[in-house]
Amino acid sequence: MRIFLTVLQMCFVLNISAQTLSDSQFDTLNDLIRKGSVNGNIIHKIDSLFENNKNTAFDKARLYYLKAIYYADIDKSDEAVLLFKKSLNYFIKEGDLTFEARVRLALSRIYADDNLFVESSTELFKARKNAIEVDDKVLTAKIIESLAHLYYKKGDLTHALIELEKVIPYYVEFDDSVKLSRVCNNLAVLYKNEGAYQKAIAYNVRSLEYGISYSNKWEISQSYNNIGTNYLNMFLETDSLYYADIAIWYYNKSAKLKKLYPHKWNNALANLEEVYNAMGEGDLAVKYDKELIKHTYNSPKYMKVIYEKSLKYAIQNKQTEKALMYYSKLDSVENILKEKISYDFEQMLNTQDQLFKSEREKEKIKQEEEEKRLEAEREFERIILTLTAVTVIIVILFLLFLLYYKNIQHKNEQERTQLKNTILRNQMNPHFIFNVLTAIQNTLFDNDPLTTSSYISRFSKLIRQNFDLTHKEKITLSEDLSALTNYIETQRIRFGHKFNYRISVEEQVDLEHSEIPPMMLQPLCENAIEHGLRKIKKDGFLEVKVTKNEDKLNFEVIDNGIGLQGVSEDKKEHSLSVLKARLAIMGNGDEHTLSINNRDDSTGAVVRFSLTLN
Repeated sequence: MRIFLTVLQMCFVLNISAQTLSDSQFDTLNDLIRKGSVNGNIIHKIDSLFENNKNTAFDKARLYYLKAIYYADIDKSDEAVLLFKKSLNYFIKEGDLTFEARVRLALSRIYADDNLFVESSTELFKARKNAIEVDDKVLTAKIIESLAHLYYKKGDLTHALIELEKVIPYYVEFDDSVKLSRVCNNLAVLYKNEGAYQKAIAYNVRSLEYGISYSNKWEISQSYNNIGTNYLNMFLETDSLYYADIAIWYYNKSAKLKKLYPHKWNNALANLEEVYNAMGEGDLAVKYDKELIKHTYNSPKYMKVIYEKSLKYAIQNKQTEKALMYYSKLDSVENILKEKISYDFEQMLNTQDQLFKSEREKEKIKQEEEEKRLEAEREFERIILTLTAVTVIIVILFLLFLLYYKNIQHKNEQERTQLKNTILRNQMNPHFIFNVLTAIQNTLFDNDPLTTSSYISRFSKLIRQNFDLTHKEKITLSEDLSALTNYIETQRIRFGHKFNYRISVEEQVDLEHSEIPPMMLQPLCENAIEHGLRKIKKDGFLEVKVTKNEDKLNFEVIDNGIGLQGVSEDKKEHSLSVLKARLAIMGNGDEHTLSINNRDDSTGAVVRFSLTLN
């Protein structure tokens, strides 16, 4: 899998290096930036595309746009504005209303975050005019959402709520759970700021449901945290511990999920510290304070939030020493942040300077990129050869497996044939035939031609039935029981009618439509006669029962002979083993139902098994 991903990445790099900016490349880079994949590799890919001589003016304008949203996502708004304006000049000149609207929408968002409300609203309304002209519903929805953001930044929560609620039908129509989750969360924030905590919770719950639908654990954690914050506010207003307990429950669920993202701010831990401080549980608050510091990786931005809250509650609780300590730490963190802002400003100037580097530097970078492209092509060829070799090996392994599977099938078929032959041999062995013929011969000495003729007729019918039925895969239960009756009657002739029998079939059993493999009961009856009834003097009785339970036929062969005592195995395969093997071959697990036991109510044995009807 890793090799496959590496190949895909290499192919992507090669495509970027070898050709102009295609629509698919643009969409891929745009999605990567929008999803938060802001790293050096992304900006490197964009810069590589800039160096291609085949770039059209449209390609360059889109590359400026991609680079701008990259800088906007890493909070470098000045560089982003400069690049957005470069791309905007082209789209205005060419009359590309869709891209013009997208650029103006991005500029409006940056201006709103910088509290430049006049500039923000100007860009936003121009973007809306373009979206209306091209009739782009997706763009229209984004513009309405940005208008709500503008109202929110201006402090006009009423209009922000009105505009944001207009967006929901658009995203419902698009079936976009990701955007619906975000909008519901934003609505919840607005209602929270207005003090409408129950409405805020309702939207948080909707956002949670959308987050769960597309399994985004970060969004789910945000929703849990936001629900907890609303209950915390309700607790602060009412002093009801009921609301505090619910807030703690949601904060804990949020904190647990946020720990899966160790490089992100775990504000749920900060909120747990706050709620315990508000409840007067200072010891528990300190516990979360320590855990929060552990998970912030000493980020000055987040450390400032922690120290501000700790200072606030130290002052409220009149803990002078703690207040002084947190004030000192807060002052230190603020100095660090000031230095960072100064450093970021210097970095911005350096970046600005790099945007206008000399043609000589560009040519040098271009040559380096060309060398990298050639190396990438060579690497790609090596990978293709490796993949080809792996594919050939996989095909060979597959063919070997197929051959092995065919051999197994052939072996199983041979075993089935061997088993069938064994069954045929066990149905009527020469010893049995000899004994029956001897019994018929004895009737000749009784000088009773009619009885002798009847016995010969029954015996010939039995032989014919055995040869006819054992060549079939399935026969009806009626046919099988008819052959079994003839077999038992023939055995009674052989043993001079020293035992009687009964075959009982439950009413719900369909004799004519229930199909079973042939001669499954005959070996069991033979066992009962040969090893049980044969050794008693008189009043022997053999009973065969057939019942039905859902899709299974249940069989019982019961005798009142001597039971299992004294029965020994000879060198031949036992009929029970053959029956068990036959049941196993059917593949329904019926072989596990086969059992033989002594009777509890009298002497004799009982054999039971079930057969699944297909």
